[in-house]
Amino acid sequence: MPVRQQFPKAQLPQSHYFITLARGENIRRLAVRPAILFSLLVLFPVFALIYLASTAVLLMRDDMLSALMKRQGAMQAAYEERIADMRAQIDLVTSRQLLDQNSLEARIHEMLSRQAQLENRAAVISALAQGAGVAPQPGSAKNRPANGSTVPVPVPRPQQVTRSGRQAQIAPQAQPRQIDETPVGSIAYAPRQPSTVEAHAAFGFLKRPQSQGNASTNVDAPAFAADRSLPASTRVGALMRSLERIEIEQIASINRIGAAARAREERLRRIIAATGLSPDRLKVPSSTEAVGGVFVPFKLDPNGSVFEREVLRFQDSVTAADRLGRVVLALPVGRPLPPSAAITSSFGSRIDPFNGRLASHTGIDFREATGAPVYASGAGQFVTAAYTGGYGNMVEIDHGNGVTSRYAHLSALTVREGQKVRSGAMIGRVGSTGRSTGPHLHYEVRFNDQPLDPRRFLALREKVAIR
Repeated sequence: MPVRQQFPKAQLPQSHYFITLARGENIRRLAVRPAILFSLLVLFPVFALIYLASTAVLLMRDDMLSALMKRQGAMQAAYEERIADMRAQIDLVTSRQLLDQNSLEARIHEMLSRQAQLENRAAVISALAQGAGVAPQPGSAKNRPANGSTVPVPVPRPQQVTRSGRQAQIAPQAQPRQIDETPVGSIAYAPRQPSTVEAHAAFGFLKRPQSQGNASTNVDAPAFAADRSLPASTRVGALMRSLERIEIEQIASINRIGAAARAREERLRRIIAATGLSPDRLKVPSSTEAVGGVFVPFKLDPNGSVFEREVLRFQDSVTAADRLGRVVLALPVGRPLPPSAAITSSFGSRIDPFNGRLASHTGIDFREATGAPVYASGAGQFVTAAYTGGYGNMVEIDHGNGVTSRYAHLSALTVREGQKVRSGAMIGRVGSTGRSTGPHLHYEVRFNDQPLDPRRFLALREKVAIR
């Protein structure tokens, strides 16, 4: 066997890598294991990258910090802007709530003012209705007079049934009479009085909106106001509309009262003229009631509201109707004896029952039994209550405006001079004193001491019906 084969040449492991370094004649050879070489090849780029990154960080640190701070500032600014927007929205909502609250309070204040105004107007309507002779009615048609307006004219009631069932002789009570000519448009205005806000408009009916469609239904005002499910503005708006309806009703009432006043004025003028007196020359007699006070005129603006203009338009007619109504009240339009007492001798010329000669009869005679009560035909004051010549026992009443009435041949006097008397009050008893042929009542009506036909005044009973 050859020696080469027996002693082969020594070989380095194949797992090494050799690095040869040569410098001139010097050659050096390094053996590197693969693991180390691979580690160097891998770690070197890593360390290089780390080095480069570190270098970049050191070089660019200020820029990054500034960018980071800028971004942080932008985020903070955006956050603060959102907060500011939210605050602005909250302020807007708060201001709207304050505005709504102020608006609601203003509307409530306006409603209270209009309510007080309507209450004052209701008092004006009541006064005008009273002056026009239109009595307030509860609103029922059956309570309204069929013809004409009510003129309170006292009439005598000679008897009254007592609790025991007996008829007692008493002083007659005043009863209203009703003008029975052409109707005057009497109304039953009954203006509704606005209630307080706490009562929440007991003014009638309000409309409550429904959830379905545009349908609405009428509900009672207190129940409507108590419904807390509805917004306050809705309820206040409904109350305002209710006040507007009341105002319209009041204006309509003024128009009806004015028409009634004009018709009543014309009728009373005709009635007074039928007696031979001048309606324009007669004055309202002084009242016997304890009334008075400082005169405070009611202020009305000709350029004001519709209500004020309507009141001014009809004020003169209402005043004239009230004046003429008071004048009629003072006239002796009542009967001194009940309707059962017949008239035996009329006013004017007649044959004197004592001497048979033509004479002037200044009154009318009623036949009645001795002792029958005699009643005042109108209100006034006694100026005579004594025995007076041919009149016998006579009572004379001054009714004002120069109008007087005389009641003669009385058997007894129940009054004295200077006393005030109301219409229908008992003043004496039928008799036959003085120049008389038998028991009867001689009744006269005089104007400025000139005799007038009493039938003219009694004829008013045909135009003034007992209500």
